[in-house]
Amino acid sequence: MQNHISTINDTEALRLRASHQTLKCFKAYDVRGVIGETIDKHASHRIGYAAGIVMKAKFAIVGYDARATSSEFANAIAIGLTEAGVDVIEIGLCGTEEVYAATAEFGADVGLMVTASHNPINYNGIKIVGPMARPLEFESEFSKIASTARAPLPVSPHNSLLGKRRSAAVEARAVYLEKLIDIVKQQSFDAPLEQTLDDAVGPTLMALSMKLKSRGSKIEIIAYNSEPNPNFPAGIPNPMRPDQNARLALWMRRDDCHLGVAFDGDFDRCALLDENGKLLEGENSVALLARTALLSDPKAAIIHDTRVTLALREAIKELWRTCNRLHDWSSKF
Repeated sequence: MQNHISTINDTEALRLRASHQTLKCFKAYDVRGVIGETIDKHASHRIGYAAGIVMKAKFAIVGYDARATSSEFANAIAIGLTEAGVDVIEIGLCGTEEVYAATAEFGADVGLMVTASHNPINYNGIKIVGPMARPLEFESEFSKIASTARAPLPVSPHNSLLGKRRSAAVEARAVYLEKLIDIVKQQSFDAPLEQTLDDAVGPTLMALSMKLKSRGSKIEIIAYNSEPNPNFPAGIPNPMRPDQNARLALWMRRDDCHLGVAFDGDFDRCALLDENGKLLEGENSVALLARTALLSDPKAAIIHDTRVTLALREAIKELWRTCNRLHDWSSKF
């Protein structure tokens, strides 16, 4: 896959600025559209410029997923950001969580991830976050980015006013992996475990595997379909597709795995399969994660999707009460 993100061309930048877009790709909280119809490099350029202006950014993080157009769109975003006077740190092919981590850890004012997640192959999009990777305010930020991107662009700034671009892919991934490993208790590294994954997370996964082994972990990771491929020969990565999870379950049973994890295209969501290859419903997975978090910190805040069931909310409340009672009891000894 050609890497567009490290290059910039003045002639191309002028063409991008001259393009007029109605920008129908803005949705409720992110940007998504059909490639060549509602989203392209021209729209990406305008959105990058608008994000820099609205967020009053001094510097930004830009990353992209494995789709065929993603690096080209990311390059256009970076051009728009630099035209807004923003310095851009490019972290290359990555997952959405890596953009979030880099935005927070590097103190960026805005982070932009080019991805269409689990949407069909003819789609692409952009996820945008603010400082510390917080969600954008809809009225004061997201809507203003949309209106600014739709407005005529000003005259191209002088080269002395352009922001600068640099790559920090290796550094950003190292930061992300450290954050992941810090979440896991050291004793968890000692339990033999096999994980099977069916996703586009390959490069990050392999780096994580090496990092775990360097810490003495006995976790064995078996990765399937882990080589990023913009043609998606195994189908669009979507952890909610029954056929993909059924295939993953077959591989798990064949290799005697203890846990299966199926990620989406930008690996910010996943489905978990137990040792029998049975799908753990999202509500149960969140409850298990909430229990782990609250046992570690009884005052922890549990953030969940607003569409979760009432039963899960009640389960979290009961876990919170139980963990706090255990904490109060143990503090007496």
